Amino acid sequence: MKIILLKDVPKIGRRYEIKEVSDGYARNFLLKNGLGEIATDAIVRKMDEEKKKTEADKKNREAKVNEKIASISKEPIVIESKANEDGHLFAGIKKEEVLKLITDRGAEIKPEELEMNKPIKEIGPHEVSVKISGKTAKIKIEVIKKN
Repeated sequence: MKIILLKDVPKIGRRYEIKEVSDGYARNFLLKNGLGEIATDAIVRKMDEEKKKTEADKKNREAKVNEKIASISKEPIVIESKANEDGHLFAGIKKEEVLKLITDRGAEIKPEELEMNKPIKEIGPHEVSVKISGKTAKIKIEVIKKN
């Protein structure tokens, strides 16, 4: 029986592929669980249109991600903070503060996209990573002593 897959199925195929499977497997597993449909001409045309639409959406999302990453990593973010003579900050700069500074620049990123394991506690240059849709950008942060 010819089946068009609605989702990725391990050891069978990927979404939108047309596969020849046994009748019992198709009826009892693929159709029953919503993983595939019988490949009629109408369904195949519908799935082709859906596939084209999803590919176009994916390209648009990738373009937006590239644009967002480019806007974020242009210039370093300068932060003024109180510090002692040794260069240690009195209050560490936390992930939320860095996130706010990035969003103030016009780049909307989610908290889970900012990779910052611990607060910044010293004066000087630092780097944090932003991971958006599998692409990583480095943001330079320059912490200077506040007078």
